Amino acid sequence: FIRCAPPGISESFSTEFVVEDFVPPPLRIHLSKIDVRGHWFIGDQPAIRIEGTSYNGAPAAGMPVSVWTEVVDRGYTKIEPFREFDFNRIGRPLVGDITPSQRLNRSIRDNAHGYIGHGKRVIEIEERGTLGPTGELRVELPLDHPNLHDLKRTLTGRVTAFIEDQSRRQVVAREVFTLESSSVHGGIKAPYSIHANEPLDIEAIVVDLDDQPVKGQPCTIEVLHRESNTRVGLCNLQSKTTPITCRIENLSPGDHRIRLTTADAQGREALSETEIRVYEASDEPADAEDESARPPREPLLMSVEEHRL
Repeated sequence: FIRCAPPGISESFSTEFVVEDFVPPPLRIHLSKIDVRGHWFIGDQPAIRIEGTSYNGAPAAGMPVSVWTEVVDRGYTKIEPFREFDFNRIGRPLVGDITPSQRLNRSIRDNAHGYIGHGKRVIEIEERGTLGPTGELRVELPLDHPNLHDLKRTLTGRVTAFIEDQSRRQVVAREVFTLESSSVHGGIKAPYSIHANEPLDIEAIVVDLDDQPVKGQPCTIEVLHRESNTRVGLCNLQSKTTPITCRIENLSPGDHRIRLTTADAQGREALSETEIRVYEASDEPADAEDESARPPREPLLMSVEEHRL
């Protein structure tokens, strides 16, 4: 029981609370990666080990385990040394559908730790198993799922293991991982808009997974008319340690996509995309007509006071 009174006020306020003994959960759970490589790739089947023990250290043999694997497509990856380049930014529809039985309960997912960002959830798959005599279970992650095959960019994933004791209390462990489509990625830098009588100069860079430029990497740059998806420009280039340039001329007015494709030594492709608007021929700078080409305005800061009745 607590009673208190603010200074200068004669009226007091009180509240009550109950103190109970802390009862620790009867189980612990741990996830460890068996695949020790620094990166996982689309198409891999890396293994994780789930270990369950009681608080006295004894193996939690025979306990049922649910393992959820989620992969999110956020549409792009920021490469820190090359902030002005668009890496992997592309809007693609989901490949295939996720059935209701594969969906993680929303209340559990929204309250889960290990935030993996907004985006399209490409897979959400549950697998069930039982801890063995030593309290361990080996699980292969389904990173070769068909929904992932055509996504040629970096994805984010999370694996979550649930163990429920006899009192229906859940013990949870999570690991967040990055899923790569290739060991190299290309980035594009282009203006927001041009006029039809202006050449389009596209800069490109290819980097490895440590964000270091790669020299001599074959890459293809295409310009596609957005509505018809017709290719209206093409450059086949070799990357350098500095940005390379592709020049496209005589573009027709309309919205266009600029697409860069490259592949690593294993043939795994990475695809990046950005967009450009082409206006009718004019002597005026294209940026003057395109509001999106202007830098974002500074946010207006306001002071708000809260009043309660």
